[in-house]
This record gives sequence, structure tokens and C-alpha cells, in this order.
Amino acid sequence: MTAITPAPQKWVINSLLAVSFLILTTSLSQAVTIFVRPTAVTAAVVTGYSVDSTFDRAIDGSGLSNAALVATGQLVPALVTSGPTHTETFGTNTARFFNNANLENQNGQGTSFTPAGVSLTFNLGDTYDIGGLWLWNYREGTGNRLNRGIDSVFVEFSTNGTDWTNGQTINPALINSSGQAQSLTFTGTNTGIQFIRFSSFSNFGPAENSNFIGFSEIRFTAEAIPEPGISLLGTMGLMALTLRRRRSRQA
Repeated sequence: MTAITPAPQKWVINSLLAVSFLILTTSLSQAVTIFVRPTAVTAAVVTGYSVDSTFDRAIDGSGLSNAALVATGQLVPALVTSGPTHTETFGTNTARFFNNANLENQNGQGTSFTPAGVSLTFNLGDTYDIGGLWLWNYREGTGNRLNRGIDSVFVEFSTNGTDWTNGQTINPALINSSGQAQSLTFTGTNTGIQFIRFSSFSNFGPAENSNFIGFSEIRFTAEAIPEPGISLLGTMGLMALTLRRRRSRQA
């Protein structure tokens, strides 16, 4: 006698489809925020200004207590206190713009540059839905030197490095004594972004610092859908379709 395999019950199939839908909606509603480390940074200067060849110090993790925590794809913690701190090694790893007419010695593991006539373009190496950034502001010495940090900067976004959109100004704070990052949020929707440009910088002053402005390290933040939920969704959906096909053949 040939055994007859009973057709899957309709409620089983519907249950699998319902679970698949639930997984989809849950995954979409629980998108996570990840770090994005730029793969390159390009400086644009005008006559009268120069830039060091080691400008990548702003993105390479130098000076961070644990750069692996903010590598691309790492989850962004709820509090900046859970992230790495920046420690300055005075007089080493310099990266800066500077005014040719005022070659004051500038040291630091981050970047140091003049407020006017320069811009920075960050290449993220891939496209992301960008929501904000973590910034370790200028950390060189104490006192007025910290005032060279970014007080204001104009930010633009691009999918191709040519057309720029959603320009906006952000206003970071001075770095604190612990060397912690600060989290800033962009406005609007910045979807499929690969390039981010900074321009129109200003610092905190006072006058003796007005020719210099800088920051120690930067990471951007992006929204991402967790892969496990999507994989499980595909598996459940495939099971439901297989059972439905079997049931229709045995009907």
C-alpha cells in the first residue's frame, strides 16, 4: 500500500505567511544605527593655504582608545560615554590646513585648518542612509588651544560627488576633558549617500586661534536593517510557498 502524505492544512500555510509578515514589519521597525568610517577624505584649498599630506588622521582612528568600536558596521551605542575616547599625543601625527602667511606650529592627531576658503569631502566607500555623525572635536593641549575646534560648519550630501543636496549647518561643542565624542543629528532625508562635504568652517576663537580650526576624529552614522530578520523572513516565506504548492498538487 502506498502511503498518502496528507496535504498541509491551510491554517499552517497562513500561519507561516503571517509570521513572515510579522518578521518583515519587525525588522523594518527595528532598523539599527551603525558607524560608517570614511574610506578617504579630500581637502580643497585656495591660494594662500596649504594642507598636510597626512590628512587621513581625521578618519584613521589614531588617538582613539579603541578604534574597532567605531569601525564601519559596528552598532552605535545609545550613549557616547560607551564609545572610545581620544587622547592627544602632542607634537605627532599632524594633519592640517594652514595659512601660508602664518605658519604657527600646529600639532595633533586630528586635523587643523583655517576657517575660510577650504573644504573637506569625505568618501564613504559605499552608499548609506546617513542620519548624523560622531565628532571628536579639536584636542590639542588645554585652554585656548581647544577653541580651535569646530563651532560651526556647513554640510552637504551627494550620491555621486558632483550634485550636492540638503545643505545645513551644524554646531558642535568643545571636546570635554575626557576626550569623548559628541553625537550630532542631520536634518532631512539623506538616502543613498556616498559623499559628504564640509565647508564654511568657524571655530570658538579667541583672536589668537582665529587662523586655525580642527577636529581629531570623525565617524558618520547610518540606518541599517538587521540581516538576521531578513534571512529568517526569506526562509519562512519559502516554507509557506512550498507547502502551498504541495497542497495544491494533492488537492
